[in-house]
Amino acid sequence: MVKALREAKVNSNWDDPDMEYEQACKQFIHNLFQPRHAFLASFKHFVEKISTYAGIYSLAQVLIKFTAPGIPDIYQGCELWDFSYVDPDNRRPVNFARRKKMLKALQEKSKKALIPRLPLPKRTGVKDMKNCSPRGKSSSSDGSTMNFLPKENTCRWR
Repeated sequence: MVKALREAKVNSNWDDPDMEYEQACKQFIHNLFQPRHAFLASFKHFVEKISTYAGIYSLAQVLIKFTAPGIPDIYQGCELWDFSYVDPDNRRPVNFARRKKMLKALQEKSKKALIPRLPLPKRTGVKDMKNCSPRGKSSSSDGSTMNFLPKENTCRWR
């Protein structure tokens, strides 16, 4: 939150931080998330309402990233859901042990066994991904041209 306050450069900034203002903002946010505050209940309801759609949009962004012509920009360690409020290129230690464990668990299951475990919209979205394809041409790393054949979009989640 301090990062957002300082980068907004409205009442505080990195060169001349207003510590009193930042502390007041921290206290305000802290109070909002106390169980006695009415905001918390309304916020939980809002998150429950949008979380399915947020997951679908996030997966759609990944789908576009991997199917659009060109080379996708992917940071090592950003393969999992990340709810931090920082750019992915702000390097943090990568928990490789966790990723290896998750990959091993995935490899031990069949694709058919995994799909039913996804929430319904994600499950049908994954099944429908085979009907989505990129259009246009792109150059591969060896300089050859890859042709992407146009295909009618039949995805349910467009």
